[in-house]
Amino acid sequence: MNSGELTPAFPGNFPARSSFAGNGTEQDAFAEYLLAFHSTTPFGVQDRIVDLDRRIVQGTADTDGDGYTNADEVSLFTLGMNADSAAPAGQLNALTRIRSAGRSDVSASPGTYNLYTATQLSNARQSGRLDVTSNPSDYDLYTASSIMDLNLGGLMIQKVGDSVTVNFQLQTTTDLATQAFTDEGEPMTRTITMPESKGFLRIRALDSAR
Repeated sequence: MNSGELTPAFPGNFPARSSFAGNGTEQDAFAEYLLAFHSTTPFGVQDRIVDLDRRIVQGTADTDGDGYTNADEVSLFTLGMNADSAAPAGQLNALTRIRSAGRSDVSASPGTYNLYTATQLSNARQSGRLDVTSNPSDYDLYTASSIMDLNLGGLMIQKVGDSVTVNFQLQTTTDLATQAFTDEGEPMTRTITMPESKGFLRIRALDSAR
């Protein structure tokens, strides 16, 4: 049989009683059989209930009530299990021990079965975090101190909580071309509240009359 057709070809005098499907197809063969043998006497064999049909696997049904599902017993048929007959206590104990041993095989060596323990997953995740925090620049990230190092000689102010602290010093000189600035008075410190994610500061010189 190939591609749903019977070979070799039918003889010309083949009694084609059914015509709903093409000659030689599987459906035609079944229809011809029913018409030849059951056209007057219907097929009279009662079908089994689903619970007793072992060609249908029931995932949770336990017909014999021995604690193993029909599906389990069908898969363990070679070990003497029968979904229609409760296993004796000795056999159940043996299977229970085998099943327990199988669980131990996996739990004792999960890597063999491409599985991982919660501890292994936690350790791997922690190692990944450490990879980044130890060398943030490798991942295009920066720490607060590394950002401060990028000031290139300019003023960098680091925010702590909702506040920044500004230190400034007045300096004077009498000749911008030849004389360096010198400090005038004591340094001044001011803490400023800046709760937003960004802010701007400036220092403005006031008229002495004010």
